[in-house]
Amino acid sequence: MVFLITTSRYPTKRIRTFTRDLNKAIPGSTRVTRGKKSVKDLGNLCNIYGVNRVLIVGRYKGGPGKINILKMKNHKPIYEPVTLLIKGVTLTREIPQHRREIFNKGIFNKLEIVVLKGEAEKDAEILCEALNVPLKKIETLTEMKSFEDDVVCALTMKGENGSLEIRFIHPSNMKEIGPRIKVKEIIQWKTKKEEKVKDQGKI
Repeated sequence: MVFLITTSRYPTKRIRTFTRDLNKAIPGSTRVTRGKKSVKDLGNLCNIYGVNRVLIVGRYKGGPGKINILKMKNHKPIYEPVTLLIKGVTLTREIPQHRREIFNKGIFNKLEIVVLKGEAEKDAEILCEALNVPLKKIETLTEMKSFEDDVVCALTMKGENGSLEIRFIHPSNMKEIGPRIKVKEIIQWKTKKEEKVKDQGKI
């Protein structure tokens, strides 16, 4: 489980900072500048770095607006049929100091998506499949304290207004180690192959 993190073309300063925050929070990730790189070029980098997923942060009104996901199949990049529409982000430096932790990225080895039972389970399951990471369902947040120290928990929860929110948590002390992502919607779209089969009345 390793990730390549990049942007769409012409990113703003806030988007670049957001991808740096993601890179620091997600174990096994590598951040690259997009520049003029095509999707095929990103696929070539995946083969070089041994990466199986690419997170591409898109722009909307000067800030992060969406995240598209590429996966490698037969050494070629293809889009996962999932897009995260972003309502807003809180950069790591904008999180109150008593709630966040300065850390060495090297102490973490894996990412797990964590969700409270009955809260945002469907969304968490979609993310799990798209990112190819484990999912843990818990009854209370304090259960995370029993997780291994080398795990980063991507806590998927409902925010104050009912929208989906993702926070990166170090379970041993329950402090945040990455940006907060407010998700407007998780879109699951049909692939061209699925649409073609559907048009033929096969699904």
